[in-house]
Amino acid sequence: MKMWSQGLGKIELEVDARDMTLVREDNETKAKGVLRRQVLGEGAPLTLRTDVGWLDLQCTKRKATVTEPIPEGHVGLLYVLDGALEVAGHTLPQTSALLLSDLPALEVTLRKGTRCALIHG
Repeated sequence: MKMWSQGLGKIELEVDARDMTLVREDNETKAKGVLRRQVLGEGAPLTLRTDVGWLDLQCTKRKATVTEPIPEGHVGLLYVLDGALEVAGHTLPQTSALLLSDLPALEVTLRKGTRCALIHG
C-alpha cells in the first residue's frame, strides 16, 4: 500500500490482511456474514495522527447487508476489490469506486466473495 501526504512525501506501508486486527466481531456481525477488518481508525493495528478510518469488508455468506457509520465532516471512498455490491439500489461492479460526502452512515449489500474497502477522513 502506498500513501501520499502533502508535506511528508510518499509513505510506504506494508500491511498483510492476515495480520489485521478483527474488531466488532460480535454475534451480530458474524450472523450477517461479514468479515470486518479495521485497517485504520480506532482499534486498528496502524495509527495515524489524523482522523482516518479504513475498513476492509468481505462477505462470507450468500448475501449480507451492513451499515457503517461515517463520522460527521468526513468524506470517503468505497472501492470494490472483488465481486459486486449494492448501495442505494445501484450495483457497483468490481474495480468501481463511489465518492462519499455528507453521509452519517453507509448501507452496503454484499454477495458471497465480495470484498470492498471503505476509507474516510
